[in-house]
Amino acid sequence: MSNDAATVNPVNPQSTSEVPLSTQQSYPLPIAEFWYRIAADVIDLICLAVIFFFLSLFFRSFLFSIGPSGRVFSFLIAVGYFAIPTRYNNGQTVGKGFLKLTVTDAHGKTLTFKKSLLRSVILCSILALNGWNLSVFFTSGLGTILVGWIFIGGTLALVYGYLFNRVTRQGPHDLIAGSYVIHEVYMPNTYTPYLAPQRSKPHEVIPVCLAIFGALIALVSNSLNPLSDLYGTLNKDLPEEVFRVEVTRLDDTLSVIVWTKDECESERCNEILSPILWNTLQTYEDIDELETIEIAIINRIDFGFGLTVDIQPLFYKEVWGGSASPEEWLGSFRVNTNPQ
Repeated sequence: MSNDAATVNPVNPQSTSEVPLSTQQSYPLPIAEFWYRIAADVIDLICLAVIFFFLSLFFRSFLFSIGPSGRVFSFLIAVGYFAIPTRYNNGQTVGKGFLKLTVTDAHGKTLTFKKSLLRSVILCSILALNGWNLSVFFTSGLGTILVGWIFIGGTLALVYGYLFNRVTRQGPHDLIAGSYVIHEVYMPNTYTPYLAPQRSKPHEVIPVCLAIFGALIALVSNSLNPLSDLYGTLNKDLPEEVFRVEVTRLDDTLSVIVWTKDECESERCNEILSPILWNTLQTYEDIDELETIEIAIINRIDFGFGLTVDIQPLFYKEVWGGSASPEEWLGSFRVNTNPQ
């Protein structure tokens, strides 16, 4: 067959009629709708949860010992989960294969590994930063901006691209990598040529504005957070076996969670929690507004992606257990002397 003979008819692949190359027209990529993409993403997250579950069974001690750094471990696994099949499995992860979707470039061809990796790194960064307990994200202005830009801004851009960009349905990872999620069509590399629909300029500008807006939200919310000073105080000079102290407030109840590397005996629990509780009572400016302070030790495997594995909290074992009023906690310290 000569070069200007023909290719398979992309409108009717079973047809024996040939379409001369000189008369071929570009066929628009069949962009996947919002619900298809969400369903595929949910299936992929379930697959990741299963992988992380088995990892927590076989590498339990190791994952408890690395604490917040477990997200680096899970981030690399998630990047590989998305990047490798996107390049080498016809653009399909488990979720996309189940829903007959595939990831392609603007011409319906499989992404290069470089673009597939870039796309996966951006997507997994947005998912992994949610609630990552690293002090740099709470005490550093640059860290706060970084989290806001990637997580908050990225999430807003992701939702906008899926919901409101009805032409291409591209999230920020798709826009940067030049990828499109389409309904599976036989073999995208066989039927040529395909062409992505043209998106309007606002669909390129708005995600950038949302990313900047996310950074500003994070910066402002962090500066206005009434617990930021207490958080910084409690996370200074921690014992070696403590990763982080988390502080939250709901109405008139303050919760202090101490994240440790290993389980501890009752006596050692008290030795760890006593100075933290004391500092809370002495430094929290709104202590008079509280009716209850809860304090506990917890061991945690942190995978990110909304997935954690916790060991039952070990509450501070004093006269009133793990929950008491500020006055009762103060009374538990002998002669109100600093336990440190």
